[in-house]
Amino acid sequence: MSKYIQHTTGIDNVSLGFIPDICSLLQKFKLQFIMNNYIDKHFISPKNTWTKIVNSSVADLERHQTEARVSADNDFAFFNILHPISKPAVVYSVCNTSKMRHIGNIIAGL
Repeated sequence: MSKYIQHTTGIDNVSLGFIPDICSLLQKFKLQFIMNNYIDKHFISPKNTWTKIVNSSVADLERHQTEARVSADNDFAFFNILHPISKPAVVYSVCNTSKMRHIGNIIAGL
């Protein structure tokens, strides 16, 4: 934790290694508030809570990047007309949120 604080405050000017990599990932996915909350309040949310936060943040970034790539590429012009809103199929969404998701992963791996 002290290395994280040193890196974020600029005391430690190391630009390579584990801590700078973690800090860049936290910034990329806009998750610094989790670490700052822990530092300020000495409290970290339960695992299922921060797992949902992290998964949501990663999915949001990937969705925005995909939308930017699709809208910037002229090859996708016709695709954008046919599918103005890109989102997962209903079947995928149901299977992904199901308690039996591991069975779907096994079937998908076949």
